[in-house]
Amino acid sequence: KAHVGPLGAKGIRFQAGWAKCEKAPGVYDWAWLDAIVNDALAQGVQPWLETSYGNTLYAGGGGTGLGGGFPKSSEALAAWDNWVRALVRHFKDRVREWEVWNEPDLSKVNTSEEYTALFIRTARVIRAEQPGARIYALALAHRLPFAEEFLRRLHEARQADLMDAVTFHGYPHNPDNTSQADALRA
Repeated sequence: KAHVGPLGAKGIRFQAGWAKCEKAPGVYDWAWLDAIVNDALAQGVQPWLETSYGNTLYAGGGGTGLGGGFPKSSEALAAWDNWVRALVRHFKDRVREWEVWNEPDLSKVNTSEEYTALFIRTARVIRAEQPGARIYALALAHRLPFAEEFLRRLHEARQADLMDAVTFHGYPHNPDNTSQADALRA
């Protein structure tokens, strides 16, 4: 939107959309995302890209929308890695911040164990392509135990250095109520 920069926004998050970028195996269409990223940058707003949802091109490719399951099959995970690698290569001159998945805690299908594995593999691909990237985890909707389990698993795997920050949506009924954010911070 043309008003984002003039209103003073400094950063903006966009969902990159695997299924929207890859509609034929191994063929990526960045035009729609290039237009959005370039417009934000032209307005002085730094984008960060969130990697998500699945892709039904691949068996076991996961769900394609909010609350969808993660890619799980070997074929789908290899395709996911390839997409993330291509995404970072394409945008690393314009994007410094990346987020792995959106609200993985919304679906009962997704476990913190699966998210931890997906986060680690995705963050490793990002770091290999862009060593100085900032990588965000969770984009948590509201389930604090999911976050606690993820953070514990990440620490146990000795991979916490892959994460620069946790993002949190929260959706409180009263925006002055920061209790969930405070609990997550603790």
